[in-house]
Amino acid sequence: MESYKISTPIQVRFTDIDGLGHVSNSVYLSYYDQGRVDYFEQFMSGQINWTRPGMVIVSVKTDFMKPVLLHDKVIVKSRVSKIGNKSIEMDQILVCGKSHVVHSSCKTVLVAIDHESGESVPVSDLMREKVNAFENR
Repeated sequence: MESYKISTPIQVRFTDIDGLGHVSNSVYLSYYDQGRVDYFEQFMSGQINWTRPGMVIVSVKTDFMKPVLLHDKVIVKSRVSKIGNKSIEMDQILVCGKSHVVHSSCKTVLVAIDHESGESVPVSDLMREKVNAFENR
């Protein structure tokens, strides 16, 4: 767990709960989205202009190990596991704040894109340097 650089507390809302009494599987993606935003804003030192140049999600794989209930105190832990030429892979886990039991895991691939042309572009040198410094590589 120490290899995850960012921990984002998540407030489970009543509207997140499905008919079975636990957080709906589709809601987990919004939790992971918040963790990704926190991650990038931490190492980029503040708010990011997500449109110039942008990153878009091209793949998300989520595994569910244990349900999250309304009063659970959960945290999203985030890290970048790989930087390619045009892509970044992120690993995230959703853990119970007290027990650190993993409830879910997520692997996301983001691709750098020029929003005007719609074409993928290389990950910027600045982004690569900041991620590598942040991840102690």
